Amino acid sequence: VVLDEAYYEYATADDYPQTVPLLCQYENLMILRTFSKAYGLAALRVGYGIASETIVRDIEPAREPFNTSSIAQAAAVAALDDQDFIRDCVEKNRQGLQMFYRFCEENGLRYYPSQTNFVLIDF
Repeated sequence: VVLDEAYYEYATADDYPQTVPLLCQYENLMILRTFSKAYGLAALRVGYGIASETIVRDIEPAREPFNTSSIAQAAAVAALDDQDFIRDCVEKNRQGLQMFYRFCEENGLRYYPSQTNFVLIDF
């Protein structure tokens, strides 16, 4: 079972599940996250998976030997140390979502509330 949490940092819903503790319950679970969204490192194509040692060992033979550059890895490590940037991005994203919601409401457009950095508008 794979949980794609590409937008994990943007999720603000009170009922958004904390999935890492589920790894203790489910040996067959893998969580995927990325530095492409909130961290702003899309061009570097770097992300990570969290899983049991068994799953990691089983998929390791399929991993390419040079799947990210050392520059991308250094940028990801530095990004982890800059949580102020993430908090700022999440707040700016929340403000942007509110702006789109107001626009939709003022113009009679139906939209779907978002836990990401985009809004789906039903035209």
